[in-house]
Amino acid sequence: MKTTRTIAALATIALLGLSACSNSETASDTKVDTATSVESTSPSAESSSEAKDEHKHSHAPVTMTDGYVKAKGADKKMTAIFGTLVNESDTPQHVTGFSTNLGDYSYEIHEVVDGKMQQKADGIVIPANGTYVLEPGHDHLMIMGISEEVPAGSNVDLTLNFEDGSHAHIDNLPVRTLGAGEESYGDQAGHEGHEGHGDHAEHAGHNH
Repeated sequence: MKTTRTIAALATIALLGLSACSNSETASDTKVDTATSVESTSPSAESSSEAKDEHKHSHAPVTMTDGYVKAKGADKKMTAIFGTLVNESDTPQHVTGFSTNLGDYSYEIHEVVDGKMQQKADGIVIPANGTYVLEPGHDHLMIMGISEEVPAGSNVDLTLNFEDGSHAHIDNLPVRTLGAGEESYGDQAGHEGHEGHGDHAEHAGHNH
């Protein structure tokens, strides 16, 4: 009887040992699977972070206040954009070009020198944490060769292009009619050589 009890006790101990080993292996497998899962999601998190950085870089820290577009009829071929550009960064921002949702027309940055309008070849540099005013009689954004009407009360989306390849999107600029005092800001001679300026009668005095 004593021998039988001893054998039974040893068998019980052996079974307990096997059960503990099995549970340990299961826990170990779970840990390995969890670690593998964490490692597999890590590259995805890095990609998401890189995408955010790229998205942030693509947009210049420039906004516009008091911006508007001059209304024009279908009989006119050009119009202009005015307003105050605001640089919200600690570095100068160099505007080299622009476009709008009006279509594929001629877009130029213009200035008025000695009463004559001309293209501003070097673009616009907005100082760090500063502003740059676009106004009649001075620097402005010119849209030329546009045959369709741009009616007062509508809106225009503007995209500014910068030297570093970034962009600033300024949406819903209101279109309005300029007052009589705002119409004259240049000279007809400043438009010579510009294609599509058949309506120079409008542009005498650089009228937009």
